[in-house]
Amino acid sequence: MLDFMPAADQLYRQRDRLRALVGQRVTAGWTGWTGDRMVPGAPVVLAFEGGEQLELAWQKWDDLSITWNTVDVAEPRGYEWRPAAPAELAAIVDLPVTAIDVSEGPYFNDVDLVAGGPLPMDAVAGWVVDGLWLETGETGLLVHNGADTVALSPSPMIPTHDGLSRTTPLEAF
Repeated sequence: MLDFMPAADQLYRQRDRLRALVGQRVTAGWTGWTGDRMVPGAPVVLAFEGGEQLELAWQKWDDLSITWNTVDVAEPRGYEWRPAAPAELAAIVDLPVTAIDVSEGPYFNDVDLVAGGPLPMDAVAGWVVDGLWLETGETGLLVHNGADTVALSPSPMIPTHDGLSRTTPLEAF
């Protein structure tokens, strides 16, 4: 069962349980698929040693769902649960989580942005949470908001933000 709320509020609410994952090994991960495409609204499911299961999903601009132990990947849902797919997810299986950080992107008020032009970083009105970075040593997994869908990246920075996102320690929430 998904439980969406503004991402910063969700992270504050779940902060202690997320921090408890540091040092735990990722034992498996699943994403929902139809054919050769990830299902946009399906959560990313991560299993950890000790039996904890973390489920992450995004919707709208910054609504994040974090649930625990509610998704049964053996249960049909109209799509197929694939283990260790795509490659970004497969890369962290069997590795311990060494840190959890939050990815944030800038937002602007009353600024005319030119498509393809540089962002006026001196006019940033604030930062919006748009991803959760699970570091696993030299690699990691960013589960982020991909424009009203769940997206994955092997980098703590949102790929489409051209280096203009930032990471913040989870403890700040």
